[in-house]
Amino acid sequence: MSERLAISELYASLILLIITSTMGIMLYNYATETTLKYEESFIDKENQNYKQILERWSIVHVIGDSNNDEIKITVYNYGEFEFEIDEVYVNDVLVTSFNQLGNKTINSFDLKEISIKSPVSLGGGEKYTILIVSKNGVKSNYIWRN
Repeated sequence: MSERLAISELYASLILLIITSTMGIMLYNYATETTLKYEESFIDKENQNYKQILERWSIVHVIGDSNNDEIKITVYNYGEFEFEIDEVYVNDVLVTSFNQLGNKTINSFDLKEISIKSPVSLGGGEKYTILIVSKNGVKSNYIWRN
C-alpha cells in the first residue's frame, strides 16, 4: 500500500484560524488608523474655524499717492489675539512688494499702518478694492476712491 501524505483536520483548522485572525487584525488596524486620520482632520478644521471666528480686525483708512503708486493702509485689530497679514490685493491683483515688509503681525487692540506699492496704477477719482487676507484666511475688503 502506498502512504498518503495529508494534513490532519486539526492542523488545517489551526492554519485557517491563524489566517482569519491575521486578516481580522489587519482590518481592525486599517479601520482604526482611518478613523484616527479623519478625527485629526476634523479637529484641525475645527481649530482653524475657531481661530477664524476669534480673529477680529478691519481696514479703517486708506490713503494713496498717484505720483508713485504708493498706498498706505491702516488696519485695526479689535480682537483678543494678534494676527498676521498674509496677502494684500488691489483690484484682485496680488501686491508683491508687501512680502518684503518686515513685521506683518498686528497685536490685539492695535492700529498699524502698512505701506505698499500698488500693482495697478493709481488715477485720480478711480475706485479701487483693497483686500487683505490673514494667515488664518480671514478677509477684509475696503472700497476706496483715490
